[in-house]
Amino acid sequence: ITPRLTDGVDVSKARMIEQNQGLSIMGVTPVNKEFVLDAEQRQTIIEADPDSADVIKPFLIGRDVNHEIDQAPTRWIIDFSSMEREEAAKYAGAFRYVQKHVYPVRKENKREKNMSRWWCFWRPAPDMRAALKPLKRCVVMSCISKHFIVAFAPTRVCIDHRLYAFALAGWYHQGLLQSRIHETWGIARGATLEDRFAYTGSTIFETFPFPLLPKGTYDPRQVPKTPAAQRVADAAEAFDGRRRELCREQRLGLTKIHNLLADGELPDLRALYENLNDAVTACYGWPDGTWREENETLKRLLELNHKLAGAETLL
Repeated sequence: ITPRLTDGVDVSKARMIEQNQGLSIMGVTPVNKEFVLDAEQRQTIIEADPDSADVIKPFLIGRDVNHEIDQAPTRWIIDFSSMEREEAAKYAGAFRYVQKHVYPVRKENKREKNMSRWWCFWRPAPDMRAALKPLKRCVVMSCISKHFIVAFAPTRVCIDHRLYAFALAGWYHQGLLQSRIHETWGIARGATLEDRFAYTGSTIFETFPFPLLPKGTYDPRQVPKTPAAQRVADAAEAFDGRRRELCREQRLGLTKIHNLLADGELPDLRALYENLNDAVTACYGWPDGTWREENETLKRLLELNHKLAGAETLL
């Protein structure tokens, strides 16, 4: 038995794939809950200062993605990004609110009292903002979850650090990340917390090999211009569409929908999920049904990981 999960497939030997870097980023870390607003607090601020609406954003957290029927934010947050004080103060209503509610708390905190930008988050995640700037939407996934659940989120929202944002916007990429193949790799490479798994970009995503492009080249940002890749995109859209319909019909969030899926219920969704996994398997060029065999899936992924990481090392 190897150190990680299975007999004969030691996924702890996986190596970082350089081209995967910069695509999976944790969201912002405000630290202070005083940045967060409900709808009434937001309305009060922007009624007094309409310009402040530009720095009060919907605040997306892991619970929203996994438990809200529409996977949408339920609260707002004042987000000055990495602004200098002069620029932030132009949004007078929001700045006054932070000065009144955040600054006094930070003054009393040993770790935060010497922050030069007390009006900004503890970690404003400039790397995430830069990666998502060209995109209108991105794929997101909770860091701690009972199931592997990925969804799209608009990049105009403020994404919390308990979510991973993937700088990928198409159905092809959503399908790969939602697939059983990615889940099998993630479970083998990741950690668990009671009945939940912990996802990390460094140990899971940055070692996860995407299917090769035509002519054997590799770039996880690109979508292969092949019928197999289009099949993945179509299958992902169909699965996600039906999943969202079920959320609305049954008034459930994604975690409960995936609970039902795992329990053998929702046969139509199960068929769409299996179709997605068949499509992803074919995109890798593997035999039908490989995704159903854990050891074989890990063996093939590890071989591809070593091929890609080794090739990069030789460059």
